[in-house]
Amino acid sequence: MAPGKHYSFNVGPHSWHLISDDIGLIYILITKGTYPQRCAHAGIEELQRTFIASVGDKARTAKDRSLDGQCSTLLQKICKKYDNLNEVDKLASVAMKVDSIKLVMQDNVDQALQNCVKLESIEKAAEELQQQAGVFKRNANELKKKMWWKNMKMKLIIGFAILAVLGIIIGVGVAMTQGNKK
Repeated sequence: MAPGKHYSFNVGPHSWHLISDDIGLIYILITKGTYPQRCAHAGIEELQRTFIASVGDKARTAKDRSLDGQCSTLLQKICKKYDNLNEVDKLASVAMKVDSIKLVMQDNVDQALQNCVKLESIEKAAEELQQQAGVFKRNANELKKKMWWKNMKMKLIIGFAILAVLGIIIGVGVAMTQGNKK
């Protein structure tokens, strides 16, 4: 491995990021496969810098697990910092904001489409009501004409009946008066 050069590869759902230094130490950072590579590289470089600054040449001669206590807080601090992408990567922060806005916009578009469907059904119902109102008006006018003719027939029948009764009364009255004259 060339010192200072980044190497990255994926193994299943994880990504492995490696870098070596001038004294032959290799630093390894394992992240989720979706973790941005630029953030992983920045994190591993910071790990390398802080490790050399705090441990120095002891790293070459250290025995297994002899630096655990000294490096534990260092590793925890770096992991905590790089666990929050918004803090270390402005591009990731903007991407997260864009994704959240995109979700809101998708919800708005879905709601607008639902409103369009509702509006279409309301328009269809209004057209049906308009047609039914036209049929009702036509039937009402026909019924009005029928009732007018029926009323007119009734008035004519009553008028003829009254005339007939008057004619009979007048006829009987005339006949009686002529019979009395003779």
